[in-house]
Amino acid sequence: MAKKSVILMLVLAALLSFTSCGLDYRYSLDENRHNQIDVVLEEDQPSHLIYQDSNYVFAGTTSLFRVDTYKTDDGYYLSYEDDVMLSWNGYRYIWYIDEYYSYASNNPLFIYNSRLHQVYFREDYDYATDVFMIENCNTEIVWNHIFHSKTSNIDFAPQMEICVYSKQCSRIKTTLEMAFIEDQWYLCVPNSQEIWSASDEFIKILSENGLIIP
Repeated sequence: MAKKSVILMLVLAALLSFTSCGLDYRYSLDENRHNQIDVVLEEDQPSHLIYQDSNYVFAGTTSLFRVDTYKTDDGYYLSYEDDVMLSWNGYRYIWYIDEYYSYASNNPLFIYNSRLHQVYFREDYDYATDVFMIENCNTEIVWNHIFHSKTSNIDFAPQMEICVYSKQCSRIKTTLEMAFIEDQWYLCVPNSQEIWSASDEFIKILSENGLIIP
Protein backbone atom coordinates (compact mmCIF):
# COMPACT_ATOMS: atom_id res chain seq x y z
CA MET A 1 0.00 0.00 0.00
CA ALA A 2 2.78 2.39 0.91
CA LYS A 3 4.55 1.60 -2.36
CA LYS A 4 1.41 2.44 -4.35
CA SER A 5 1.05 5.72 -2.48
CA VAL A 6 4.63 6.69 -3.31
CA ILE A 7 4.08 5.89 -6.99
CA LEU A 8 0.86 7.92 -6.99
CA MET A 9 2.62 10.87 -5.39
CA LEU A 10 5.41 10.70 -7.98
CA VAL A 11 2.89 10.64 -10.81
CA LEU A 12 1.02 13.62 -9.36
CA ALA A 13 4.26 15.52 -8.88
CA ALA A 14 5.22 14.85 -12.49
CA LEU A 15 1.84 16.06 -13.72
CA LEU A 16 1.98 19.19 -11.61
CA SER A 17 5.46 19.95 -12.89
CA PHE A 18 4.07 20.57 -16.37
CA THR A 19 2.48 23.90 -17.26
CA SER A 20 -1.08 23.90 -18.55
CA CYS A 21 0.37 24.64 -21.98
CA GLY A 22 2.58 21.57 -21.72
CA LEU A 23 -0.35 19.39 -20.76
CA ASP A 24 -2.39 20.77 -23.64
CA TYR A 25 0.43 19.95 -26.02
CA ARG A 26 0.75 16.40 -24.71
CA TYR A 27 -3.01 15.94 -25.02
CA SER A 28 -2.89 17.12 -28.64
CA LEU A 29 -0.22 14.63 -29.76
CA ASP A 30 -1.49 12.42 -32.57
CA GLU A 31 -1.87 8.85 -31.35
CA ASN A 32 -1.22 7.63 -34.90
CA ARG A 33 2.33 8.96 -34.52
CA HIS A 34 2.93 7.23 -31.20
CA ASN A 35 5.93 4.86 -31.25
CA GLN A 36 6.15 4.80 -35.04
CA ILE A 37 9.91 4.57 -34.60
CA ASP A 38 11.69 1.75 -32.79
CA VAL A 39 14.82 2.87 -30.95
CA VAL A 40 17.62 0.29 -30.78
CA LEU A 41 20.29 0.67 -28.10
CA GLU A 42 23.56 -1.19 -27.66
CA GLU A 43 24.99 -1.14 -24.14
CA ASP A 44 22.57 1.70 -23.30
CA GLN A 45 23.96 3.83 -26.14
CA PRO A 46 22.05 4.81 -29.31
CA SER A 47 22.67 2.45 -32.21
CA HIS A 48 19.95 2.93 -34.82
CA LEU A 49 16.27 3.59 -35.45
CA ILE A 50 13.80 1.50 -37.37
CA TYR A 51 11.30 3.54 -39.37
CA GLN A 52 9.12 2.20 -42.19
CA ASP A 53 11.19 -1.01 -42.20
CA SER A 54 14.40 0.96 -42.82
CA ASN A 55 17.36 1.35 -40.48
CA TYR A 56 18.66 4.80 -39.60
CA VAL A 57 22.14 4.69 -38.11
CA PHE A 58 23.18 7.04 -35.31
CA ALA A 59 25.58 9.67 -36.68
CA GLY A 60 26.14 11.87 -33.65
CA THR A 61 24.55 15.05 -32.42
CA THR A 62 23.19 18.01 -34.35
CA SER A 63 26.33 19.90 -33.34
CA LEU A 64 28.04 18.01 -36.17
CA PHE A 65 25.37 18.28 -38.84
CA ARG A 66 22.73 20.90 -38.04
CA VAL A 67 19.88 19.19 -39.84
CA ASP A 68 17.39 20.59 -37.33
CA THR A 69 18.19 24.31 -37.60
CA TYR A 70 19.37 26.93 -40.05
CA LYS A 71 21.50 30.00 -39.45
CA THR A 72 20.07 33.45 -40.10
CA ASP A 73 21.99 36.43 -41.45
CA ASP A 74 22.10 37.72 -37.85
CA GLY A 75 23.88 34.56 -36.70
CA TYR A 76 20.93 32.97 -34.92
CA TYR A 77 19.85 29.36 -35.33
CA LEU A 78 16.15 28.80 -36.00
CA SER A 79 14.19 25.56 -36.26
CA TYR A 80 12.67 24.36 -39.51
CA GLU A 81 8.98 24.97 -38.89
CA ASP A 82 7.77 22.82 -41.80
CA ASP A 83 9.44 19.61 -40.66
CA VAL A 84 7.20 16.58 -40.14
CA MET A 85 6.90 14.73 -36.84
CA LEU A 86 7.48 11.07 -37.67
CA SER A 87 7.02 9.68 -34.19
CA TRP A 88 6.67 10.59 -30.55
CA ASN A 89 7.91 8.01 -28.07
CA GLY A 90 7.19 7.78 -24.37
CA TYR A 91 4.17 8.15 -22.12
CA ARG A 92 1.69 10.85 -22.98
CA TYR A 93 1.36 12.48 -19.56
CA ILE A 94 4.45 11.57 -17.55
CA TRP A 95 8.20 11.73 -18.00
CA TYR A 96 10.01 12.76 -21.16
CA ILE A 97 8.67 12.53 -24.67
CA ASP A 98 11.14 12.02 -27.51
CA GLU A 99 10.01 13.53 -30.79
CA TYR A 100 11.50 12.47 -34.10
CA TYR A 101 11.35 14.74 -37.14
CA SER A 102 12.49 15.01 -40.74
CA TYR A 103 11.73 17.03 -43.86
CA ALA A 104 9.44 14.30 -45.26
CA SER A 105 7.45 11.39 -43.86
CA ASN A 106 8.35 8.89 -46.59
CA ASN A 107 11.89 7.54 -46.88
CA PRO A 108 13.77 10.61 -45.57
CA LEU A 109 17.55 10.68 -45.76
CA PHE A 110 17.87 11.60 -42.08
CA ILE A 111 15.85 11.68 -38.86
CA TYR A 112 16.60 13.76 -35.81
CA ASN A 113 15.54 13.65 -32.17
CA SER A 114 14.56 17.18 -31.15
CA ARG A 115 15.03 16.68 -27.39
CA LEU A 116 18.35 14.83 -27.40
CA HIS A 117 19.67 16.60 -30.53
CA GLN A 118 20.61 13.30 -32.18
CA VAL A 119 21.00 12.68 -35.90
CA TYR A 120 20.37 9.38 -37.68
CA PHE A 121 21.17 8.75 -41.36
CA ARG A 122 19.43 6.19 -43.54
CA GLU A 123 21.67 3.13 -43.68
CA ASP A 124 22.29 3.41 -47.42
CA TYR A 125 23.72 6.92 -46.99
CA ASP A 126 27.38 7.39 -46.08
CA TYR A 127 28.26 11.03 -45.56
CA ALA A 128 31.99 10.16 -45.59
CA THR A 129 31.76 9.33 -49.31
CA ASP A 130 29.17 11.97 -50.17
CA VAL A 131 30.01 15.01 -52.28
CA PHE A 132 29.92 18.29 -50.37
CA MET A 133 29.64 21.79 -51.76
CA ILE A 134 31.83 24.51 -50.31
CA GLU A 135 29.80 27.58 -49.45
CA ASN A 136 30.66 30.84 -51.23
CA CYS A 137 32.24 29.05 -54.18
CA ASN A 138 30.83 26.75 -56.82
CA THR A 139 33.18 23.88 -55.97
CA GLU A 140 32.66 20.41 -54.56
CA ILE A 141 34.72 17.81 -52.73
CA VAL A 142 34.13 14.36 -51.24
CA TRP A 143 33.90 14.57 -47.45
CA ASN A 144 36.77 12.14 -46.89
CA HIS A 145 38.97 14.14 -49.26
CA ILE A 146 38.82 17.18 -46.98
CA PHE A 147 41.03 15.50 -44.38
CA HIS A 148 44.62 14.29 -44.64
CA SER A 149 45.66 12.82 -41.32
CA LYS A 150 44.74 13.03 -37.68
CA THR A 151 47.21 14.86 -35.48
CA SER A 152 47.86 15.59 -31.82
CA ASN A 153 49.88 17.94 -29.62
CA ILE A 154 48.64 20.93 -31.58
CA ASP A 155 47.54 24.06 -29.77
CA PHE A 156 44.47 24.53 -31.95
CA ALA A 157 42.64 27.85 -31.83
CA PRO A 158 40.14 28.45 -34.68
CA GLN A 159 41.03 31.33 -36.98
CA MET A 160 38.30 30.91 -39.58
CA GLU A 161 35.30 28.80 -40.53
CA ILE A 162 34.37 27.08 -43.78
CA CYS A 163 30.79 25.93 -44.34
CA VAL A 164 30.15 22.79 -46.39
CA TYR A 165 26.89 21.05 -47.26
CA SER A 166 25.87 17.83 -48.99
CA LYS A 167 25.22 18.15 -52.71
CA GLN A 168 22.60 15.44 -52.33
CA CYS A 169 20.77 17.12 -49.44
CA SER A 170 21.68 20.69 -48.45
CA ARG A 171 20.16 20.18 -44.99
CA ILE A 172 23.21 18.03 -44.17
CA LYS A 173 25.46 20.96 -43.43
CA THR A 174 28.34 21.77 -41.10
CA THR A 175 30.98 24.38 -40.36
CA LEU A 176 34.64 23.36 -40.27
CA GLU A 177 36.93 25.31 -37.96
CA MET A 178 40.38 25.98 -39.41
CA ALA A 179 43.71 27.34 -38.21
CA PHE A 180 47.11 27.93 -39.83
CA ILE A 181 49.85 26.60 -37.54
CA GLU A 182 53.53 26.22 -38.41
CA ASP A 183 53.01 26.41 -42.18
CA GLN A 184 50.17 23.90 -42.14
CA TRP A 185 46.38 24.23 -42.24
CA TYR A 186 44.51 22.23 -39.60
CA LEU A 187 40.81 21.75 -39.11
CA CYS A 188 38.32 20.45 -36.60
CA VAL A 189 34.72 19.34 -37.03
CA PRO A 190 32.10 20.61 -34.56
CA ASN A 191 31.64 18.79 -31.27
CA SER A 192 34.90 16.88 -31.70
CA GLN A 193 38.29 16.98 -30.06
CA GLU A 194 39.96 15.48 -33.11
CA ILE A 195 42.32 17.73 -35.07
CA TRP A 196 43.17 16.94 -38.68
CA SER A 197 45.64 18.34 -41.16
CA ALA A 198 43.77 19.56 -44.22
CA SER A 199 44.29 17.72 -47.48
CA ASP A 200 46.18 19.30 -50.38
CA GLU A 201 43.02 19.03 -52.49
CA PHE A 202 40.96 20.98 -49.97
CA ILE A 203 43.64 23.65 -49.52
CA LYS A 204 43.96 24.04 -53.29
CA ILE A 205 40.21 24.58 -53.66
CA LEU A 206 40.11 27.17 -50.87
CA SER A 207 43.15 28.96 -52.27
CA GLU A 208 41.89 29.04 -55.87
CA ASN A 209 38.62 30.55 -54.68
CA GLY A 210 40.24 33.20 -52.51
CA LEU A 211 38.98 31.75 -49.22
CA ILE A 212 42.50 31.41 -47.85
CA ILE A 213 45.88 32.86 -48.74
CA PRO A 214 48.26 30.18 -50.08
